[in-house]
Amino acid sequence: MTMKRILVINPGSTSTKIAVFDDDKQIMAETIRHPLDEVKAFSWVMDQFDYRMKHIEETLKNKDIDVNTLDCVMARGGLLPPVPSGAFEINKEMIDYFYAAKVDVHISNLACVLADAIARPLGIPAMVYDPVAVDELEDVARITGMPEIKKASRGHVLNSRAMARKCAEEILGKKLEDCTIIVDHIGGGCSTWLVHKGRCIDCYSDDDAGFAPERCGRIQAMNLAMLCYSGKYTKEEMSRYIRGKSGLSALLGTSDAVEVERMIENGDENAKLVYEAMARSHAKGIADLASVVCGKVDRIVITGGLANSRMLMDMIRPHVEWIAPMQVMAGEFEMEALAAGGLRVLNGEEKAHIFSLGANNNENAKTEKKEPKMEIVLTNENFDKEINGDTPILVDFWASWCGPCRMLAPTIEQIAHESDGSYRVGKVNVDDYKEIAARYGIQSIPTLIVFKNGEEIRREMGARPKAAVLEMLK
Repeated sequence: MTMKRILVINPGSTSTKIAVFDDDKQIMAETIRHPLDEVKAFSWVMDQFDYRMKHIEETLKNKDIDVNTLDCVMARGGLLPPVPSGAFEINKEMIDYFYAAKVDVHISNLACVLADAIARPLGIPAMVYDPVAVDELEDVARITGMPEIKKASRGHVLNSRAMARKCAEEILGKKLEDCTIIVDHIGGGCSTWLVHKGRCIDCYSDDDAGFAPERCGRIQAMNLAMLCYSGKYTKEEMSRYIRGKSGLSALLGTSDAVEVERMIENGDENAKLVYEAMARSHAKGIADLASVVCGKVDRIVITGGLANSRMLMDMIRPHVEWIAPMQVMAGEFEMEALAAGGLRVLNGEEKAHIFSLGANNNENAKTEKKEPKMEIVLTNENFDKEINGDTPILVDFWASWCGPCRMLAPTIEQIAHESDGSYRVGKVNVDDYKEIAARYGIQSIPTLIVFKNGEEIRREMGARPKAAVLEMLK
């Protein structure tokens, strides 16, 4: 079997990580730093394409990497609709999805476009692996006590599945598909995953289980609701508090675990109490997920940056090893995981999924799930047919250049995904279908119109909160 050379691209908000692997051996790695003032000059992450590509090309040239020697380009997957784990070929439909702003604005969206631009002229594959949108939760895991809120699959799935695979193959001597492994990733944020027979069937993210250096963890709902409505915080401030300024940062004034441990060693009893509380919060999340499989767990893996802390590991271990042995696999291995996933596809050990909005992206999942409901792309050809049904249809008039449209897009996508069949959701790109926009007097976007039996029954303009959009459908 000939050696395969793989380029890996993983952009962050102010950096772009790239690496080159010959099979599983890393031969080059570089973190390209982007000054914040340069990044802030772009109003939309997709506008950074030329800027980031120039830096990637210059770095590869300076490192004497000839792109003509590459066999594959792997990218950190962006915010696609819910998809199963594994590899996905980057295709036009995936790229169009990101440029149409149907998803949250996230820098990982750009990785796919960068990878495709390098790979396509070379005639080699470009793929994502375990993108952030991986969702293999069992239906029973999604249900909460409030019908408006369903548990989301969210967290460090790429690194967590990679560590589960590594544990299965190198420690247990088995295939991942033959194991049940709980992976707890602890860094600035955290997430806990139940990987059962190769699939992530349940999870906790960093706002519903253990807390972390900069995350709040599980909070009693009523107290949180009272704080949200207390007038002390705006919606944006509360969001930043929950995900970025809570956890150790709020409790001890620092998110640096090394500093916290120094405080403990110097006799700070409060710091010790908080650190033990954080350890116990993770143990509770692990034990919760173990209950899903009736305690039949092969290994508990602790990974992420804080897995380097012997003090924290010693605090967690006695609370979980009654379930299964605890394996510490410190650090983050996203670049290695992306390269390994690509190598398995190139060697024929795995088959890459084909991304399609109109197809069931979960077709290769071991347990078949219902296809996620998507917005209907409305055109001159299908518009009249779609709005004439007796099931109401919410139509979003939008354009790719419209900032408020991009803000509203995740809400519209979520509402479409959550439909119980009592309504449908469609989108009209006003740049592509000016005739439709003119027909309904669309003068500003986004504009939302609800149609039933061909008649307009409600209209709202501007980026509306989810509750207000749902109210239109009542």
